[in-house]
Amino acid sequence: MAAASVRRVREVTLLGPRGLRFGTTVPETRRERRRGLLGCPSLARDAAMLFERARSVHTVGMRFEIAAVLLDAELGVLEVVRLRPGRILLPRRRARHVLECAADVRLGVGDLLSLSQAGQPPRPAAPVTTQDPASSSRARLTPSAASSESADA
Repeated sequence: MAAASVRRVREVTLLGPRGLRFGTTVPETRRERRRGLLGCPSLARDAAMLFERARSVHTVGMRFEIAAVLLDAELGVLEVVRLRPGRILLPRRRARHVLECAADVRLGVGDLLSLSQAGQPPRPAAPVTTQDPASSSRARLTPSAASSESADA
């Protein structure tokens, strides 16, 4: 008898303001997304589930209240909605991800979360450049502009 392949869901750490830290499960397959938190008896205060590319969620079949944190593309908090079991959260316009967490979560509109995978530090918001401002103007020249500039000299 062949052993069934067991696929583990992706786990990441989300870091928030005021020292908040969530051990977060990220469902990647349709089956994982459909199951979500169904069957869980409760949700720890520092645990969460992040639905990437989702604008709405539901609590049909769940046994406990959750907070649905609507996030924009940069993981900024747009809205925090408490959902009792058996409710549906309709899609929100600017939402790109939904974080399901404990109902008493300490997140508010405007808070920014960052992603830290497997103990690695969070990714910087923008690349750091150490280039000299004088040399950066030359770097922006296209090859055709550089050749015409050298021809003029």
